[in-house]
Amino acid sequence: MAESLRITLKYRGKGVDDGTMPIDEVAEALTGFSGAYGKVATRVDHSVTHQLRVGAIDDKSFDILIYAAAAITAATPYAQQVQAAEKVVSAAKYVFTLVTGIVRAKKHTKRRPYDFSIKGDNNTVFILNAEGAELEVPREVVELLRDRTIDSDLKKIISPLETHRVDEVELMADTEKEHLSESVTSAEREYFELEPAEITTKEMEVIGELVSLNKERNRGTVRLKNQTVPYRYVGDDREQFHSDFSHEGPVRIRAVAELSGDDFSLVRLDIKSVQPIQGTLGLFEPSSGEKKS
Repeated sequence: MAESLRITLKYRGKGVDDGTMPIDEVAEALTGFSGAYGKVATRVDHSVTHQLRVGAIDDKSFDILIYAAAAITAATPYAQQVQAAEKVVSAAKYVFTLVTGIVRAKKHTKRRPYDFSIKGDNNTVFILNAEGAELEVPREVVELLRDRTIDSDLKKIISPLETHRVDEVELMADTEKEHLSESVTSAEREYFELEPAEITTKEMEVIGELVSLNKERNRGTVRLKNQTVPYRYVGDDREQFHSDFSHEGPVRIRAVAELSGDDFSLVRLDIKSVQPIQGTLGLFEPSSGEKKS
């Protein structure tokens, strides 16, 4: 497309001085940038469709050409088509500034506690890091930073960084009037490490089928309707539990469940007791020959 914003991810260091880079690192970086850009673009404006295309790879860097396309029908008057083209190019630039704004904010906060304040009649937003320094950012950056929306994507972009091999990555965008840029060094890589997922515990009762058991450690796996998860037995009657394990078919399980992240995905069960249930109750698919161990 003729209307596009040219974006470059430029990696510098002895490891790329020959103009080459391991293909897995390039692929991961491109996937990370695509994910970050796409998530931010969706948050900014659902009515604009953005498309990312990869351009030619230059020595000591690789370039990503951004094509932002809107749904313009053939019946749309020409003047409106021109306005739409201008709008989506401007949107691509704005998305890029938000992505690099989050990069700048993560470097500013350094994975330490931070706060933010709103000052003045223009509601200017400032992020205050643990050292008391302020950084002015768009309001959307605070929301994206707080929600950790693109943390995993940014980690992929900076993953090639390694002292004395790949020392820096610079994200650049060029328009006719300005040059936008933000960089991350290998020394700053630690600021982009992912925070451990928050673990929530909840006592619950579920129906499952005990699949395996290590009798010395009282650990194994249990198959629920939609997934198989690890468990450990924490009840008072281990001998009874070992006996119940021999039961073929579903059991009613009373346990403390460990749930991870915002989607509360099940990580592990701490089983307090089990109660054998007669029949299959139609809860399980055929086990394809899977046997207890």
